[in-house]
Amino acid sequence: MVEEALACRDLFVSHRQGDGWGWQGSTLHGIDPKSTRSPGNYGYASDAEAPYVWTELADRCPVTTAFLKEFLTFRKLNRVRFMLLEPMGCILPHPSGHLFSTADDMAAFCQMFLDQGQHKGKRVLSSAAVAAMTRNQIHAGSPIAAGGQLIPKSSWGLGWMLQDTYPWKEARRGILPSPSTFHHQGAAGIGIWVDPKHLIVGIYLSTIRTYDADTDEYDWDFDLFQNMVSAAIIP
Repeated sequence: MVEEALACRDLFVSHRQGDGWGWQGSTLHGIDPKSTRSPGNYGYASDAEAPYVWTELADRCPVTTAFLKEFLTFRKLNRVRFMLLEPMGCILPHPSGHLFSTADDMAAFCQMFLDQGQHKGKRVLSSAAVAAMTRNQIHAGSPIAAGGQLIPKSSWGLGWMLQDTYPWKEARRGILPSPSTFHHQGAAGIGIWVDPKHLIVGIYLSTIRTYDADTDEYDWDFDLFQNMVSAAIIP
């Protein structure tokens, strides 16, 4: 696959100028090989409106394309791309806050909440702050609108989602963590959680397999991973 991509460098274009340097891409499934960005950049209102097809790049990369067609067995595909970062290139961080992190660092962050605001014996947050951040801050579980849907019973802390949040999306979390669990999910398929009852912190670094921008629905295995970890630890 790498050899196929490198043999098609003539179809790669600079991607998202201003978000870094030395970052290039080419599209296997999309509008055309050199249209690597979201459809709004090319005059289309949404992914559903864009005329996505397997492109010339796909024709020139038969091994990669055959693998993707076998692996990506979904009802609909949006953009599927090769992304290339040149040596000494840089991609600026995308998430809110513009930070990079590691599984170890995020585990330490979660452990600090499990330890009531302390990290290695030093106080980072007061226990009162931890309690406020991890309890329901929505009055009486009131209904709220989110993602175009009504959540009949909402349960949100400060910066954390609570395990008993009404499941307004499929496959958001597992069923084995305790009701006291709090968690946070990030863009493109990552998740962290803390289960105070069972003394578990979990870090899930993966990627969503498909995403529908029109409905904000996505497919990932965070729930399966949570269940696997919980089943391995909880007696």
